[in-house]
Amino acid sequence: MSVQTLTLDPPPTLMQSEDGRGFALSSNKWQLIKMMVSDASTLPDTPAKMAKLLNIDIKDIAEYQKLIDCYKGINTTCAQWDSIWTQIKELADDIYQYAFRVIGSKENPGPYTQIFKIAALIRLRPNDPDTPDLKKDLQELVDDLTTQANNYSIKADKLYTTINTFSNSLKADVKTLTGDDGKSGLFKEYSEKFAKNGPKIKEDMKEIADLMSQIKDFNARYTRDCVVAGVAATVTPIAFIGGPLAIVTAAVAVGFALDAAAMKKKIDAANAKIAQENAEIKGILQAGAALTKARGSITQISLEIAFGLIQVNKIKGIWDAIGKDLGQIKQKTGTIPTEAKFSKPITQSLLLWKKVETEANIFRTTADTTEGPN
Repeated sequence: MSVQTLTLDPPPTLMQSEDGRGFALSSNKWQLIKMMVSDASTLPDTPAKMAKLLNIDIKDIAEYQKLIDCYKGINTTCAQWDSIWTQIKELADDIYQYAFRVIGSKENPGPYTQIFKIAALIRLRPNDPDTPDLKKDLQELVDDLTTQANNYSIKADKLYTTINTFSNSLKADVKTLTGDDGKSGLFKEYSEKFAKNGPKIKEDMKEIADLMSQIKDFNARYTRDCVVAGVAATVTPIAFIGGPLAIVTAAVAVGFALDAAAMKKKIDAANAKIAQENAEIKGILQAGAALTKARGSITQISLEIAFGLIQVNKIKGIWDAIGKDLGQIKQKTGTIPTEAKFSKPITQSLLLWKKVETEANIFRTTADTTEGPN
């Protein structure tokens, strides 16, 4: 009869990360996803925010409403990430708590140590009156641990569904913004509006050129009026005419001064209009940069989120594997180790779990740092 090998070791995949860093969840990709989500979450998703970005009056915002609605959808999707990230950290915490529990301490041995010792006693004293009670104790320990592993598996599965929903929503957002080919959709429509050589900037630049031409003319007239007004005010009256000449000269000065003031107002108004046009050009370029960044961010998230699904599914598989290992131990309780034996001494198994505990703790305590869990 073949002998079945039982194990209390952590599943090997617990220490096999996607990028070779060790712990199953460890990867710099989490930080990349978080950064991209953060970028996408700042898009102008209301008329007021878009008007501010474009430096235009909110009453002129109607032509940008489709893009605003798209940005609102992206922000709504990305707002789910904080909750998802919290649940991902909880997956690491579950592993840490389980490892901490099964390891126990010298003073209070964990359930894996107890399982190993009880199995040894059953083997040594299969006919002892206490053996039925030992079998019962072992099965209760196994059942309790199996329930914990199953609950964690269910939790991981629910998170997988949540991330998959997030992924599907994001894919819909990407399609709305960039079309099926990644460069059509609203991106094509609005990138043309926001282009440096696009119609809006050309229109503003023409307006600025016209205004500058007007200012040149206004300045010439303003300078002339100022000069004439100054000369007229300083003309020395002819003595024999006296008062009347002085009055005429002052009136001339006042007339040209008023003309100069009027020109000055026109110059100031034209300069203000140029400043407004320049602000609108700046706003258009800012909106174009935001649009390009939005396309890059959500496209990148959409690609990288597949990694998250794989990672979470791996954690579910780990808990399923632990439950299966425990189930094998329970099944062979009555025959240990006649038809089954443990793969290694309990001390070696606990050393492996200690490494898992350490790495899981590093992940859960550094996940929100700048560097992230490495």
